[in-house]
Amino acid sequence: MSETAQQALERALERAGAPWEPSAVHGLVTGWLTGGTAPAGRRVAAELLGRPAAVTDAVTEGLGKTLELVIEATHHALRDELLGFTPWLPPDEAPLAERVRALAEWAQGFGMGFALGTRGLGAALPEAAREVLGDLAEISRAAPTQGADGEAEEEEMAFAELYEYLRMAVLMLHEEMRALREVPPP
Repeated sequence: MSETAQQALERALERAGAPWEPSAVHGLVTGWLTGGTAPAGRRVAAELLGRPAAVTDAVTEGLGKTLELVIEATHHALRDELLGFTPWLPPDEAPLAERVRALAEWAQGFGMGFALGTRGLGAALPEAAREVLGDLAEISRAAPTQGADGEAEEEEMAFAELYEYLRMAVLMLHEEMRALREVPPP
């Protein structure tokens, strides 16, 4: 079985000693791409490691190569006509608290990446885009709760709804931004 881009990212972050979770990094890359630019893997690696982009070392280069795969896979997924894009989170078998934390980290990473990807855009964001970004900011503050016995199924359903909302909101925002970038200036 070959390694997925998500698994490769997890291993690369570990090797680099980066203090980032894979979900947050995928959110960052997704936000950056949604904002309109395709970052270079080495640039993202430098950001994650807190190093100047001009500095080249084996750790930054290794992480950068893996991030190129992540960027390519994410770019492809965002443009999938069958809406196959999914945020990279722990599997459904992981504890709900772990998945909620990862979803919040993913949304927080998305916000940072979107800000980086829209630098110099020079256009006001459409109302729908601002609304989605506000919702994602709220999701980034999500925290696991300790529900009473018997509420596990309800909490799982609430998580699934939140996850699906986030997924579709990102796809809508990606299309909104794509349309905005394709409009010629007056």
